[in-house]
Amino acid sequence: MVRSAALILTMISVAGCVSSTPTGPDDWSRSYLVPYERTVESVLDALEAIDFYLVEVDGDQGKIRADASVRRGEDITLLVRVDERGSGVRVDVMARGANLPDGRASARLSAVVGEFLRAVDARIEGRAGQPTPHP
Repeated sequence: MVRSAALILTMISVAGCVSSTPTGPDDWSRSYLVPYERTVESVLDALEAIDFYLVEVDGDQGKIRADASVRRGEDITLLVRVDERGSGVRVDVMARGANLPDGRASARLSAVVGEFLRAVDARIEGRAGQPTPHP
């Protein structure tokens, strides 16, 4: 009895570890070798350029939350974290959406995150205002 209870607890804890593994795409982050302030400015400018409006900005923590504007026609929120790491800066993005078509939510969120990161790249590289290339 004790043995089976231990086995069940082990199975539950292993299942918990597996379910907590990140399931998002690995390419929802970027690292830049530019100053922190320039990166934050580029992130804020990129959000505006792709029709997202700022809901919350915590500059001390490097956290930014933005929602899609009505013009985009989608209910999507981007959560962006900007961290200084050594001599560089890392930008991590999380996205969530409501009322997205079943089976297409992940693909749609990936497309929006990709659009945002390309817009940030363009600003960091001094190409703002030019079309952002698609992979």
